[in-house]
Amino acid sequence: MTPSDFEEMVAELYRAMGHQAKRTGMIGDHGVDVVVKAKNGEKWVVQCKRWRTPAGESIVRDFFGMMQHEKAAQGAIIATSGFSQAAKEWAKGKPLYLYNGNDFVNLWQRAKKQQLQETKSD
Repeated sequence: MTPSDFEEMVAELYRAMGHQAKRTGMIGDHGVDVVVKAKNGEKWVVQCKRWRTPAGESIVRDFFGMMQHEKAAQGAIIATSGFSQAAKEWAKGKPLYLYNGNDFVNLWQRAKKQQLQETKSD
């Protein structure tokens, strides 16, 4: 799966959850891969890391600074190989969600199941 395919899959996950989501797909996006307009009207931003090694604290710190610059109410980093312990500790208490590969797959499966149930009930 290419990085852009992964980003599109993440955007599709947010759409399946009932939000509006768009992949930025740009070089120089300042670390924002997906912009979400939440059902409650808030702006959320997402960074996708399709890496073989865990994302470190500096990635999380930089992303949090970018969230503030973008005036996002919350953010998420989806890193297929997870996060270092320092990154997890640094994110605590902030409107920042860290999802590893397994978390992402679980969210994907739940969202698709819910979407299928809603389609059947229509």
